[in-house]
Amino acid sequence: MSKKQKWERIKNLTVEEFTTPCPKVVEPDTELSELERLMQEENFRHIPVQENDKLVGIISERDVFSSYRANNSDTLLAKDIMQKDPYLVDSRTKLSEVAFDMSKNKYGSALVKTSDGELGIFTSTDALNALVEVLRGDVLTSD
Repeated sequence: MSKKQKWERIKNLTVEEFTTPCPKVVEPDTELSELERLMQEENFRHIPVQENDKLVGIISERDVFSSYRANNSDTLLAKDIMQKDPYLVDSRTKLSEVAFDMSKNKYGSALVKTSDGELGIFTSTDALNALVEVLRGDVLTSD
């Protein structure tokens, strides 16, 4: 592969190549204690919130812990602490665009609508993993 071909491959990477499937979503009325349990058991740091199959928010692990510290209450619901209007991209969006937007806006994650209509997640950790693969050249051998 020529240098030009390698550069084109890197420039055209899509977020889909580094997206993790979202196996769980929660409803707006999910209790804070249930969110914490799910995140711990499933080792999630972000979880989407859907209402009637419509994406309405996202909750980070930080949101959950901050709510416990600030309110010291299990009576809060997902809708009380979720970030509304989460950053949502199509799976064919260029990786560079998504990573730039996340950095610029200080987003910890992007929700990704996959080509088959499923929901995935791309986190700052996924962005770092992508960078490692690019720097090592691993991404150039995967086709």
